Amino acid sequence: MHSTLAQHASYRLVLLQRPDEPALMREAAVSLELFGPDWDDIAADLVRRADALDAAA
Repeated sequence: MHSTLAQHASYRLVLLQRPDEPALMREAAVSLELFGPDWDDIAADLVRRADALDAAA
């Protein structure tokens, strides 16, 4: 479980540094969805943001 928490923290840091990368957002969303239903809303938001970035490109 600790490695999963570390992975989520790593995604958060990378997304802060590179907030305009849809593929990275989707990768983080998949990871959050696997962690459990408490994270589903955040994962869905990341997918929506990734879709919006792709649409704007």
